[in-house]
Amino acid sequence: MEIHRGDDPASTGERPRWLAPRPTVTDRGAGILFAVTLLAPSIQVTWGEGGVLYVAATGGLLLLGGASLHRGLAVKRPRATFVALCALWVGWMLFSAIWSTSGTQYSEDIILLLGILALVGLGGVVVSRAASRQFMGWLLLGSIVSAVWVLFGYWTAGSLRGYDITIAEYYLVTAQLIGMGVLIALSRALMGDRPLLWWPICVLLGLGLALSLARGALLLALLLSVGMGMVSRPSLGETGGRAGGRLLRSVGRVLQSRLLIGVMIGGFAWVALSTALSVERTAARMERLISGAEVTREVGSRDWLWATSWERILENPVLGSGLGSSGRVLGMPEGTYSHNLFLQVWVEGGIVGLLLLLGVVAYPATMALRHLKSGGRADPVFLTAFAMFLFLLGEHSKSTSIYSGRGLFLLGLVLVAVVPGRPLPGRSGESSGTGGSSWRIS
Repeated sequence: MEIHRGDDPASTGERPRWLAPRPTVTDRGAGILFAVTLLAPSIQVTWGEGGVLYVAATGGLLLLGGASLHRGLAVKRPRATFVALCALWVGWMLFSAIWSTSGTQYSEDIILLLGILALVGLGGVVVSRAASRQFMGWLLLGSIVSAVWVLFGYWTAGSLRGYDITIAEYYLVTAQLIGMGVLIALSRALMGDRPLLWWPICVLLGLGLALSLARGALLLALLLSVGMGMVSRPSLGETGGRAGGRLLRSVGRVLQSRLLIGVMIGGFAWVALSTALSVERTAARMERLISGAEVTREVGSRDWLWATSWERILENPVLGSGLGSSGRVLGMPEGTYSHNLFLQVWVEGGIVGLLLLLGVVAYPATMALRHLKSGGRADPVFLTAFAMFLFLLGEHSKSTSIYSGRGLFLLGLVLVAVVPGRPLPGRSGESSGTGGSSWRIS
């Protein structure tokens, strides 16, 4: 039986499909711990306690995972495959420490890599669709707080010259969190039950992202918003009336959603441009882009790091220079990285490490694309996870290192867990894969 928004669940005696299955204590705990992992960078740059949060999250997942295995919980094959791919990649990077040219950094990187593997491995035991929904809810709350903080910073500064608070120095971290919040809120606005609640939240988060000074994060979020608008199927919630009337309401709802997305994108782009032109560094970059002036690569800048990393890759493309060696081979202090996840892995782990990392990234993305290509439903949980994964993949390709990229691996695991499978015959709301309930009301 299909339950629509207008039906009364009490009268049917069944639990609404979009609320089933009811989250367990493990689901709630895993959702909170996943969210803590992605919120930790923002908390660290604001209050300096991020490292403790990573340890606490891993310890909490250890307890939840141990309890789940004790109850005989089986880990599904896609999750186990993703964890195994991560283990192979981590294993190779650890092995590369044998020929590392690093003085002391490799020992710290060993601990950080083992932490990533522990996070993904333990998360693979407890991750579920219900846990993923809990995770997205808490992450959305954190992104709203960050967006309000950014807006408050501008109000304190009294101008568009940048928000005068501590996190302004780490605007990329702030922008990544708010960008993920935009995607979560947008999926609920497009396919949820209360669009009048979620569209204003989208506007709030979009303004925070537009004012965060992170041009790349804003562009990625806007492009993904367009994509979500194209593949989403709005929840209609109306079953009565003539077929023609229902069709008109359906078309109207779709056009309304697309129009709202277009207006939001235009507004956020205008706000971002106004802010950028008021900040000296950003204005200079935009002027250089428009005029076509030659890029001046200052030592330590992103352009310089990328160009120098490529030179070092050509010197040792197969095995790389070993774990933790990025800083030394780039002629910078140890602990300096290439400002690009894939360049860093190629510099340190060679082509072998790069191919293994590409396997880790490609596996969840291929599962998602195969599902969409086959005409499968793009429910909000799956669609949001896929958009967030692509968002962080883009961000980590331009402004992060392996060790600040824990969220990408965690989102890959979540995406693998929420790709809908084939419906089981005679069992509404269940599937043979990792599917289940969603925010969409069908």
